[in-house]
Amino acid sequence: MFSILWTGLVEGFVALGANKFRSLLTMLGIIIGVGAIVGVVSIGDSGKQRVLNEIEAVAQPTTLWCFPEWTEIQRLEQEGKAFRFLQYEQFKELSRRVSEYGTITTRQSDRQRLRFKDREMIGFLSGITPDYFEATGLELAAGRWMTERDERRRERVCLIGEAIQSTLFGKEPAVGQVLRAGKDRYTIIGVLSPKGTSFFENRSYDNRMYVPLNTIRYRNASHKEVHWFIGYAKSIEVLPLFQSSIHMGLIEVGMPNGFMRTRTLQEETKGFERISMILKIVVAGVSGISLFVGGLGIMNIMLVTVKERTREIGLRKAMGATSAGIKYQFFVEAILLSSLGGVLGAILGIVVTYGANSITGFPTLISGGSIVLGLFFSLITGIAFGIYPAHQASLLDPSESLRYE
Repeated sequence: MFSILWTGLVEGFVALGANKFRSLLTMLGIIIGVGAIVGVVSIGDSGKQRVLNEIEAVAQPTTLWCFPEWTEIQRLEQEGKAFRFLQYEQFKELSRRVSEYGTITTRQSDRQRLRFKDREMIGFLSGITPDYFEATGLELAAGRWMTERDERRRERVCLIGEAIQSTLFGKEPAVGQVLRAGKDRYTIIGVLSPKGTSFFENRSYDNRMYVPLNTIRYRNASHKEVHWFIGYAKSIEVLPLFQSSIHMGLIEVGMPNGFMRTRTLQEETKGFERISMILKIVVAGVSGISLFVGGLGIMNIMLVTVKERTREIGLRKAMGATSAGIKYQFFVEAILLSSLGGVLGAILGIVVTYGANSITGFPTLISGGSIVLGLFFSLITGIAFGIYPAHQASLLDPSESLRYE
């Protein structure tokens, strides 16, 4: 039995090797289909892991986000009803009301030209509350943190990211220096450790200067309102109470019911995973079409092969080969075509994943499941589309086949 299997494989490879270019073109649909499955799923898993890593770096299971319910805002606009976003005083009052269960913080940013002496760069001026640094995991490299006193007195002080330090100050100490942002001047009280770019929030932490929110609020009319904020419950057990206290507190400080909504970290993660799953299903569908087209190509080329080798089939039968043996031989060739296409497609998908991740900076995660799935479907394709040509080959009459041509 083993010798029959081995002989069939060897003859199959010889037959494919006799028409290398044609065999490669026949496998192209399988290669693209399996490559798409492996590549897109692996890149998707890598991107998903990158986002989840960043979420874990800046958020804990006790985190929730609060933002406007835009459908409610559109309804109010359509009805011609006046509305206002959360005011700073309302935000501070809300913070006091929910302090039993957790803290809330926010950020408001502007793109600014930052200058020190004769050096300048484009960066961002971000107004934040003191809780923001702990909430986002930022670390202090030099100087001191911003305090509630700075916030309350609207001090013109700031902390700067590493990119601002290196671009505007180089090796010169930045703490104590005066940095200009647009027309305003701020005294640097601290320098932050390098944090890098957040893919999740699509921004860099290192090219920002952070000032008290109350300071920027009084110097820029566009920052009078708070459009969103982040909450951090004291523990996972009190998160539901924290979430409900925020909704109740918003109503108590004068916001319309349902004007703002909250989502927890778990809800955000589930939403992202749902999108990832939908993407995988779409890719699987497209790849399935490619595999189907590849299967039709295999069937077509195997029928052509049967026609080309009619005389060979007749000679084999005349020498004692059985119909089952002929069927097995052509069946093996079809499976080899699809399986080799699957292997080449998996290699293509891995190469594409490494290439894409080197450009995007995603952690490289090769999806073993997608490789197994791709190879499995390529094998099934070879089996499904190889049966008919193999059966046709086995039905050829020896005498008619020997007279062919």
